Amino acid sequence: MKILIVLLAFLATGSFLHAQYSETDTVVGDTVSNPDDITTLSLYHDTLFLRRKVVRSEEWTDYNYLYIDTNRSSKFYSWLTSFDFDEYDKGSLENYGTNVDRADDLKANSASGLPKKWIPLYSLNDKYYIYKPSDFGNAGRRILSDSVFIKWYMDGPMPFQILSHMTSDTASHSFELEVYDGQKETLNIQLIDETRQIYVFEFPNEIERYRYRLFIPADRATDFDLVVNTGNHKAWEYDFDSIDFELLLSKDKQ
Repeated sequence: MKILIVLLAFLATGSFLHAQYSETDTVVGDTVSNPDDITTLSLYHDTLFLRRKVVRSEEWTDYNYLYIDTNRSSKFYSWLTSFDFDEYDKGSLENYGTNVDRADDLKANSASGLPKKWIPLYSLNDKYYIYKPSDFGNAGRRILSDSVFIKWYMDGPMPFQILSHMTSDTASHSFELEVYDGQKETLNIQLIDETRQIYVFEFPNEIERYRYRLFIPADRATDFDLVVNTGNHKAWEYDFDSIDFELLLSKDKQ
């Protein structure tokens, strides 16, 4: 059972936390017994940590931090919303027949009116966050242009040719895609929160684990706090809360 621990040293920031977390959340103040081994939601030096692991020796220090970033000007917001192609990205796209130097050179999908640049959204304690992963390849960025849908994988970006687009209304879109080997894929995009511009991306042919995912337009990133996974080595990515997408979509249709 989660327990709320309220410490005098923590009172100054209590209103900030209360706005984000319920009274059932575990919150520990700056008097954590070992700040180098934080494994639960903890406040340390005015930062909310989800994980903080530091291993020290006389010759080196090994560390991994996973924390909630509320500074909209931080470098990690810029990093996550950058869609610049480096030489490797351009070479990867060229291998699949897409020759483009910059994401901005791709035209927006005017048929659907949907944004071009997308980043994933995650759920934690009934609140939505964007996420800066430990490994660049897990950033999950997407591009929807007038001709291609681009996914980023561990090995770089992969374009899917857009064959057709159908829509029943401005909130529901379906695209037929073709991957490099000629196989067909379907992508359904459903707007579920107009105010915050939250969309569900569905690949109906995928297994359940990969079938659904939440996305927002990249230019709405600063509407959300950012979970940062950083350190001096690659670490396990954070395991966010699971989402009942079928329930989420059914509510949207009510």
